[in-house]
Amino acid sequence: MATREVPGRSEVELPNRDVIIFVPSEDADGVAAPLADNLRRHGLVVLVIVAGPDSWTRVYDQVRAGARVIVFTVNKHCVLDESLFHELRRLHLREVPPNRLAIVHGLSDDLLSRCSDLFKSTVVIPTDIGLERIADLITHGLASSVP
Repeated sequence: MATREVPGRSEVELPNRDVIIFVPSEDADGVAAPLADNLRRHGLVVLVIVAGPDSWTRVYDQVRAGARVIVFTVNKHCVLDESLFHELRRLHLREVPPNRLAIVHGLSDDLLSRCSDLFKSTVVIPTDIGLERIADLITHGLASSVP
C-alpha cells in the first residue's frame, strides 16, 4: 500500500483502487452507492469519497496516483454555486490524465453548456443512460487499457 497525507492525520495507508468516485453528499446514496455496487460486482476495488466539491482538489491530490479511473459526479448545485464551480475549475478537468471522467447528474442543457470548458477533453457521461451502463463502460474501458 502507498502512504498518503490526509488532512488532520499524519499519515495513513491507502490501498490502490481501480476506481475512485468523488461525489457531493446529496448524490451519495442515489448515484455513487449504486454505481460503486455495480463496479464491485464487476470485481473492481472502489473508493467513494463523499465530500463537497470545495474539498475535492485537496483530496484529489492525495489519492489520484492510487487509482486507475477517477470519477467526478457533478450535479447542478456544483455548477450553480460559484465557489463550488471555482473548485471544479481548480481540478483541471481539461488536463486529462488517462481514465478520468465526469458523471453529470441532473444538469439541463444550459447548465451543461455553462461547464463545457471544464470537460473539453474529459469523457462526460450523463446518469440518464443508467448507472449499470456507466459501470459497464468503466469496466470495459479498464479492460481495454490492460496491455
